[in-house]
Amino acid sequence: MVKKINKTHTPPIGCHIASGYVRLCQRLGDRDASVICAMRRIDSSDDLTGSAYASATVEALRQALGAANFQGRQAVALCPEQDTNYLGFEMARLPDDEMQSAVAIRLAMELNTEPDSLETDFLPLGDSAGGNARQEVLAVGCSTATLSAQVDLVERAGLMPVAMDVPICAAVRGTFAAAENQTCDEAARLLIHLTDEKADLLIVSDSVPRFVRVLKNNAGGLVRQLQQQLSVSHAQARTIVQTLANGAPDQSADWPLPDVDRAEAERIAANAVHQFGNDIAREAHMCSYHYGKARRTTVLAEALVVGSLCSWPGLLRVLDGETGATYRAVSHLPGSGWPTDTNPPDGPHAPGVWAIACGLSLYDIHRPAQRETA
Repeated sequence: MVKKINKTHTPPIGCHIASGYVRLCQRLGDRDASVICAMRRIDSSDDLTGSAYASATVEALRQALGAANFQGRQAVALCPEQDTNYLGFEMARLPDDEMQSAVAIRLAMELNTEPDSLETDFLPLGDSAGGNARQEVLAVGCSTATLSAQVDLVERAGLMPVAMDVPICAAVRGTFAAAENQTCDEAARLLIHLTDEKADLLIVSDSVPRFVRVLKNNAGGLVRQLQQQLSVSHAQARTIVQTLANGAPDQSADWPLPDVDRAEAERIAANAVHQFGNDIAREAHMCSYHYGKARRTTVLAEALVVGSLCSWPGLLRVLDGETGATYRAVSHLPGSGWPTDTNPPDGPHAPGVWAIACGLSLYDIHRPAQRETA
């Protein structure tokens, strides 16, 4: 949630838990300052679930926290990516407190749940395209129980969460804080936040998300497909995804599952990524077209890609080939001190993979992509 839990003057530690990894980063100053960061893989070798997986996550957080000289323990953490809901709609112009209540009721109705079961917030997206004195808003919601569980993980690791942020805001903030990713600040451009199970398609201008479309992987996600087709555990399928995502497939590289045929795993993964990539490219093209037509503007042809699967081998070629637009993974983040162990260069240390953690660490610095509430 873009929901302030407490005020702080200490630079926050961005805490990103997703796709089997924990990533922490902290900025020592403004956006161009040096960065402290650490990453650990969550040990799920025994196909842990529930409280056991939570304990493994806490241990990974503790290891990451002890691996670098972080200042203080105040953190901005991410709402769970797969459990965060977005809904865009038009609303009459209302004061913030009245808008908050109205948005919570509307979102709960759409999700067929009770308002009290959700933590909600909203982002103002600007005037309605129809020009009828109404405004477009983006409602954001996450179940109270899920959010509380995430806060508990962070606290058990020794961090003090001062805010919870949502993936799209962190993605925008982390990506567009770097000058080379701005191109033209007022120009609309596409940003794709890509995970195993879904893609958040954002149209951004002035470093603010103006349009959001969530595209779920109809095949159920890459991990699930590998699990089903190879008859392996969820933990083994996650290990396969992490191994293949860490650079171009290479038969000489260490293969962690000797009982699983690597060539067959690569074939299944390549087919799944190709199908999902085609779906993303077509949807992105339609979103850009309709947004540009409604707003009487042009969305830049070059799209930026961030997220846990942004470095997947061959994915950008699939995206490029479907509609003729250009897609590139974010290659630069603001500041110095980012991981230099880039072997392979597009693996888990790739800038696009760190963009969310970067955005979380910028929570109190780059205000246009967030709406803080006390």
